[in-house]
Amino acid sequence: MMIKQFITVFFIVSFTCSLEAQDTTDIKINLRHISGFKALDIVTGMNKFGKYMQFGYSYYINNRTMFQSSVSWERGKINIAGYDDIFLHAGMSHTVYKIKEFCFINIHYCGLLGVENNKNTYLDKSESLFDYGGGAGGNIELFLTDRIALLLNFDEYYRLQNKFGKFHFHAGAGLRIFVQ
Repeated sequence: MMIKQFITVFFIVSFTCSLEAQDTTDIKINLRHISGFKALDIVTGMNKFGKYMQFGYSYYINNRTMFQSSVSWERGKINIAGYDDIFLHAGMSHTVYKIKEFCFINIHYCGLLGVENNKNTYLDKSESLFDYGGGAGGNIELFLTDRIALLLNFDEYYRLQNKFGKFHFHAGAGLRIFVQ
């Protein structure tokens, strides 16, 4: 009789524990836009004259504000002149709209400085110049998993020393990978 009671209690406890385990696994904790989180970005895209690639770092100050820094490389051709740019960007980003912890719409602004290398292959002439300015834009983060988001970037940069025009629009896509 004692063995039957022990087996009955054992199965009831086991069944109850398994039910609790199933309940706790159904709870999904979204760790997105949390203070102290860090992320690495890689973005590629196009502008009016060529293509660009950008590698970045984001640090979340709180759930709506983040510090961002990045290095971008741009290559293009304007008429007979080709150019290569390398720029350092540092700025802030703010979440203005959120859809169910899945989609975040952010606006950002930054300062930038870098080097522009121009080369005219027909005249065998090249020059480099230091350039600086600022930028503003927006991006959309679409989370694919808890740690990886698809980025869609739209930026307008104002460059003070640029010989091909002061305003440069960039549009691109990439990934944001959370490392913490």
